[in-house]
Amino acid sequence: MAFTRTWDAAYEALPTDNNWGFEIDNYIRQVIVDVRERMSVEHEWKNGENDGIHKRRMTLGHISGLVVSNTAEPDNDISISAGECSDKTNAKDIVQSSALVKQIDAVWAVGTNKGGLFSGTVAASTLYYIYEILRSDTGVVDAYFDTSATAENIPANYDYYRMIDWVVTDADKHIIPFNSIGNGNEIEKWFKARAEVAATLAGTSYTVQATTGFIPSGLVCSALFGAITTTVGAVSIVMLSSDGVNAKTVFGSTVSLNAIGEINELYNSGYASPIFVPIVGDNIYYMVDANEITLYLRAVKFWR
Repeated sequence: MAFTRTWDAAYEALPTDNNWGFEIDNYIRQVIVDVRERMSVEHEWKNGENDGIHKRRMTLGHISGLVVSNTAEPDNDISISAGECSDKTNAKDIVQSSALVKQIDAVWAVGTNKGGLFSGTVAASTLYYIYEILRSDTGVVDAYFDTSATAENIPANYDYYRMIDWVVTDADKHIIPFNSIGNGNEIEKWFKARAEVAATLAGTSYTVQATTGFIPSGLVCSALFGAITTTVGAVSIVMLSSDGVNAKTVFGSTVSLNAIGEINELYNSGYASPIFVPIVGDNIYYMVDANEITLYLRAVKFWR
């Protein structure tokens, strides 16, 4: 049986002349342009060519690695491990591919084993913020020390930064030695020497004590303290509080004859040991039952 094709004039006819086809074509072109723009943002481009590798953006507030530690020359140098972070504004990713050593006793210069101080000379008994910095026009990543909580003295042409840690100098202008535990947003920073916060404290009711000389202002953190009674042979009961009402930790002070590294280094082991106290508004509150004490900082858990 032969097949006969029937012509349907209405179906086979060209569509009515209108702008639908043009508008659809224009829309498709816009989508293509948009996709290309997104590809240029989300892919790595080298020498004007797309390398074809999808570029991962870090999550907001991300940080991994970039852990600060003492070096073989601990008085003046710190080492920052390889790592990555988003900058303070979450606008840029900062990636440090290898360890970086910076020197606090020399003015900043780009590169490892180079100066890290923003300007001038290092000061005694001073807190220095450590900033990871990015120069976005060249992609160079470095770090430096600053006394500013907002990186006001960031090196020229570096336009993105993130505070990753801090150090404190002693009366001899040396970095107080420390050890850092952690690898991400939360770090435990343990001081290896007695870091004196304040002396001759004798309040027998809750008394405010600032912590900004050893802990950066506004930092989300909790701290572990110890105390030494200045009266030889006496033990003071020390109470520390975040709000001046409720004790967060109660412990017995040690005496000044005990050396660093001994069993009673920062508190009397015959009493309960101190625990971490949340820092609220850059202050803690202390109270002693008798005698004067010197308050020491042992460790800080902080969020960076």
